[in-house]
This record gives sequence, C-alpha cells and structure tokens, in this order.
Amino acid sequence: MVELCESQNKFDVIIDGNKVSLNKTSDIVVNDDFNIVKRNGYRVNIIGFKAKDSVDESGISLKLKDFDKRYSIDANGKVYRVEFYKNDEFCFMSKVHFR
Repeated sequence: MVELCESQNKFDVIIDGNKVSLNKTSDIVVNDDFNIVKRNGYRVNIIGFKAKDSVDESGISLKLKDFDKRYSIDANGKVYRVEFYKNDEFCFMSKVHFR
C-alpha cells in the first residue's frame, strides 16, 4: 500500500494573471499561461516541461509552447500532469488543460 504524504488541501496558482486557490487535485484550466505558486517544503514536477537547473518547477510561468507534446495525456496535446511532492513523497496530482 502506498502512503500519501500529509499535505494541505489547497494550492495556489496564477492562471492568466489571476491568483486563485484550488482544492488539491483540481484541474487547472488555462487560456494563456499558469504558474504554480512556490510553497515551502513542497516540490512541483510538471510532466512535459523540463526546468533548467531546477528540480522544483513551481514559480515558473508556463505557456503551451513550453511543453513537449509527447507527454500530453490527451490526443490534442493540451492536457498535462502536475505532481506535488513533500520531502520526496508523492502528495497529489492535478492536470493543466490549455484551451
């Protein structure tokens, strides 16, 4: 049995310039760009994007063009996984949907 880390129930994200607080595992729906707000003790791994010189991909403003379509989880190349970790333990996952 896999144990999930203790985590907060919400995370903050800036979507198209507006900061919102979402419930964990909520989908992120984006027109232009998004940025997962950094949180102490947590690491974000955005599947399909590779940060240079960083293992934490929070705090980075991303657009659809920044993603490798091979990692998309839909046929149109517009949906990607966002994984949240605390102390290298998996906490939860969200999905980002580009319109």
